[in-house]
Amino acid sequence: MAIAASGPEPSARAPALRPVPRPAASRPLVPDLVRAELTKLRTVRSTWWALALTVAAMVVLGALFAARYGIGGISPADKARFDPAAYSLSGFFLAQLAVGVLGVLTITSEYATGSIRATFAATPQRRAVLAAEATVLTAITALVGIGSSLATFFVVTPYLPSDAGQALIGRTKFAPSGPHLLSPWVGVAVVCAYAAAALIAAAVILSRQDA
Repeated sequence: MAIAASGPEPSARAPALRPVPRPAASRPLVPDLVRAELTKLRTVRSTWWALALTVAAMVVLGALFAARYGIGGISPADKARFDPAAYSLSGFFLAQLAVGVLGVLTITSEYATGSIRATFAATPQRRAVLAAEATVLTAITALVGIGSSLATFFVVTPYLPSDAGQALIGRTKFAPSGPHLLSPWVGVAVVCAYAAAALIAAAVILSRQDA
């Protein structure tokens, strides 16, 4: 008597295979790093102190130096040599020191606390971290510097002569102000070249050394 072969029970059959969903595309790394660096700077008290010192140096010192013209007691020869741009923007000497301190704190604060190890563990791309820090620092200092310069101009305007605006505009021409001085735009290009060289050197050192 033949026995009919029977297949497995319906409940014991293997479940039907379903297509595995593809993982979501990874987000761009640099925007996340920029937001992280911005959060870090915003939550550190030293950042606000450095920015406040930058604004105070630009506005207060610029007003004090420019007020010398309106106080009186200046000889006609001194008035003839009066440079409104130099006097109103004289506070940038101290302001650039505050910006330099902010730049140092941006890079070294994580090394001082040891959190740089966690940063590089979460983001092994060290050059991307450096690029994000440089981007955030440049954007913040540019906004604060431009805003401070505009505020200084409006504060010192009552103390300046009537032709000060024309003199200020004249300082932005491409002609150098002296035989051994660079023109404004050439000076900006030289400073940018220095900054680019420093960033390249920092990227090389950072990629070759441990945290």
